Amino acid sequence: MGLDMYLDRKQYVQNWSHQKESEKHRIFGTAKGHQIDMKNLKYLQFEVMYWRKANWIHKWFIDNIQDGIDDCGTYDVTSQQIEELVSLCKQVLKYLKNEKSISAQVDIINDMLPPQSGFFFGNEEMETNDDIEYYIDTLKETIQELGEVKTPKKGFHNDSFYYHASW
Repeated sequence: MGLDMYLDRKQYVQNWSHQKESEKHRIFGTAKGHQIDMKNLKYLQFEVMYWRKANWIHKWFIDNIQDGIDDCGTYDVTSQQIEELVSLCKQVLKYLKNEKSISAQVDIINDMLPPQSGFFFGNEEMETNDDIEYYIDTLKETIQELGEVKTPKKGFHNDSFYYHASW
């Protein structure tokens, strides 16, 4: 039980009769030893990032994507918004790196990417080195995983991203 957060990517793969054979997707799969009919497949969905009890990241999504609504819904996210989150994480890390005292680090966290309270959301107060270390590790992981998210490649112009959380 607790805050689980997901960023997913949907890749549009539907084939159309007007497409050249070289433009069509070829997707094969099996389930329990049986071939799956993918003739009418429209999308493939991939998990881009999973966070656990990173309520500061969740708050960013609520404030910047969900219009302040925290309802376990699924929300569209643009690649530009993903880049904004990565940029913010980098900025916070830069400022935290220059501060040694916990109180100065807490001030930076509360000013730039603050935690929020919620039902089993994890730490909402940064009080110890362990709290701050977990916060920093989450930022680093976010930068690493989402830093590779670029504008969808040629031929995949209909890729889209979605955020949802549950608790």
